[in-house]
Amino acid sequence: MSSFYVLLTRLLNHIMNKEFVNNVKEAVLYYGDDAECRKLQFKTPSFSFGFDIDNDDFVATDIEETSSSTSFTLLFKGNYIFTFNLPFVGRHMLIDALGVISLGIIMCFDP
Repeated sequence: MSSFYVLLTRLLNHIMNKEFVNNVKEAVLYYGDDAECRKLQFKTPSFSFGFDIDNDDFVATDIEETSSSTSFTLLFKGNYIFTFNLPFVGRHMLIDALGVISLGIIMCFDP
């Protein structure tokens, strides 16, 4: 893939994402470990989730994997929320779960 195509794709994604987030009325939840997402400017309240305790609002820490499950502690802005033990393995699954759990908390559901 040419560097021009990569640059053009990133630019178009940035423009589309920027237009999308500017139309959100309540709050934006985004994966804070993505450098491109961190560059976006939001008009509404925004919350990030990920693994970086210094930059993300919702953070998975103390991650432990077995052959059949993943456990982690969820922090919100450095404060303990809950310790989860979920029946899956893989960082990609953890990112998905972290996003859904974070969304539930933002929408005022108990974890």
